[in-house]
Amino acid sequence: MATYGNVSWNDKPVLTTSADGRHVYVSWNGPQGGDPWMAVSHDRGATWTQTEAVDSDRYYFAFDATVLPDGTVVLSESSLTYTGPGGDPEGVVIQHALISTDQGRTWRDVAVDTVPVGEPCADCRADYYLGHPSVSSNAFAASVASNSVVPPSDRLMMSAPS
Repeated sequence: MATYGNVSWNDKPVLTTSADGRHVYVSWNGPQGGDPWMAVSHDRGATWTQTEAVDSDRYYFAFDATVLPDGTVVLSESSLTYTGPGGDPEGVVIQHALISTDQGRTWRDVAVDTVPVGEPCADCRADYYLGHPSVSSNAFAASVASNSVVPPSDRLMMSAPS
């Protein structure tokens, strides 16, 4: 799949499909400060549209995705800033759920949690492992938040390593 507009490269893509494979969703971070981009196909990948899902000063990393039985698309992503000394990450890592209830036409960014920036390792940058969130769809799983970001019949659970 080609990338269009000002997106000149792809990094860490995540892919998910509807149960029948007709609806395909791909997320990656792009060069505009690491904003999350989405490519969407509703014909099993024959044609694509793409859009910048969030315009932010934070750098996003896509980690996991699912399509719920009602068609809601949920992606788990982390974001951080590289504003520390030497361009290192600083502050907190925000864990996000990017949610679409209209087959990828629009996206809602829900901040789910924050974790401290990881400890620097001897041979790598401080963001070597900042926590990778995951998402799972299950009728018996807990909701992301008490006000539920998805319909009660399609509960969502996100987790991040502690």
